[in-house]
Amino acid sequence: MEAANQAPDSIPSTPARHSPALSYASEPQMLQEDGWRDILPNLLTKTDFEALSDRLGRVVREEVAQLRADMVNMEARMSVAEAETKALRTDLEHTNTAVTGQEADMAYLTTWIDDLDNRGRRLNLRVRRVREGGPSENIPDTLRQIFTQTGPGPNNAEEIRRSPKLSTYPRPPANTSTRLANKVVPPATTRTAATTQTGSEPPRAPAPAPP
Repeated sequence: MEAANQAPDSIPSTPARHSPALSYASEPQMLQEDGWRDILPNLLTKTDFEALSDRLGRVVREEVAQLRADMVNMEARMSVAEAETKALRTDLEHTNTAVTGQEADMAYLTTWIDDLDNRGRRLNLRVRRVREGGPSENIPDTLRQIFTQTGPGPNNAEEIRRSPKLSTYPRPPANTSTRLANKVVPPATTRTAATTQTGSEPPRAPAPAPP
């Protein structure tokens, strides 16, 4: 009886180590511990984070420096483009001014030519079916004709040589014209009287030119 009464008291309070209940309760914990053991070696350390941060900062600094260089280059190119644009604008203004001046000159020349044409039409009437202009004149023949019409002259060099000059004529006395006007003197007597008074024979008159 005593043994029977003590049997329940001898039952252990904790289950056995290899009981199914113990193995069921401890399996997730064991799996979790095994997973952490696999993950922990692959986690980044502080040194890895510092190296990664340095690398990222270096890349960012290089990119920023490249952007700054590109901006400086772009500013230089923009300055050159602005200078070229300003020069082209100045050239365009000069060209427009020159074209305006040429247009004014063309208008003035056109008006001047029209005025000359109108004056020419008023002064020189044009007749239909009559050709303008005429045969060209021969200047030597025209001069010879003018000289022939104005008066006769010596025809050869001999007559030119024998023709007296004004400086070789003897000066007549002061009363010759009065004495000759009062009486008629024959040609021979007149010549003798003139020779006696002047001491030289008066020159003969030049022969008349042939017609």
